This record gives sequence, C-alpha cells and structure tokens, in this order.
Amino acid sequence: MDSAPSCPGDGNIDGTVNQADLDAWSLYAEGWGLSSVYDFNLDGRTDASDQSVITQNLGMQCGAS
Repeated sequence: MDSAPSCPGDGNIDGTVNQADLDAWSLYAEGWGLSSVYDFNLDGRTDASDQSVITQNLGMQCGAS
C-alpha cells in the first residue's frame, strides 16, 4: 500500500475516482456511518465530508492498482 499512488476519493482502490466510489460511499454512510475505507479524513465517521473528497476528485485517474 505504501508504494501505491495517492488517489483521494478512490475507496474501492480501482485506480479511478468515479460513480462506483459514490455508490459504495453511500452504502457505508447510510448503513454503517462509522469509520470505513471511505472515511478519507480519518475522523471516525463515513459522512458528507468524505463524500466531498470523492466529488472533488471525480474523474481522477490514478493508475491501476
């Protein structure tokens, strides 16, 4: 993981920040709400702050992992 390029918003680690990340974020935020792979700001919550990271980086290509 340390050698992987930074890809803010790519919670499913597929190398692209896209709708799939928003869809998965929604499942975690609504069903769990606590820290998850979509807790990008590491505040212990999967919430709107983390959604913002995804939306700000939509379309970012980070390379295949």
